[in-house]
Amino acid sequence: MNSSTELELRANGNSVMVVDHAGDLLFDVTLSIAEVRIVSALFAQNGNVIEKEQLISIGWSGKPVSSSALTVAISNIRSALKKAGIEIKNIPRLGYVMNLASAHPAQVDTTQVINDEDNNEVSIVLVHDDERH
Repeated sequence: MNSSTELELRANGNSVMVVDHAGDLLFDVTLSIAEVRIVSALFAQNGNVIEKEQLISIGWSGKPVSSSALTVAISNIRSALKKAGIEIKNIPRLGYVMNLASAHPAQVDTTQVINDEDNNEVSIVLVHDDERH
């Protein structure tokens, strides 16, 4: 993948799916509502830094939360997107940026259930790249 214009993000409630222009699944995950909002914002701004305060406002709709809530959300998102080759990088003292340049098609491998910071169950569908297995 060379361009974010070749990718489409589909979010529905807690479900997020990204497919490429050919319809190949890159990732399909279930995250918290805040994490879905954060992924959507980072995806829309592929390659551009979004400030931490702005991500907190987006993720939690202006509700006051600590910066550690964002740290946990980013960690969960990174874990979910790692196998699809999508990275979220921390830019010190600025915010976060999503890099879709190394994204690759994947297949659903298994589902993992974890607990978020509010102890709610979050299902993450782990994916793998056929060329690597």
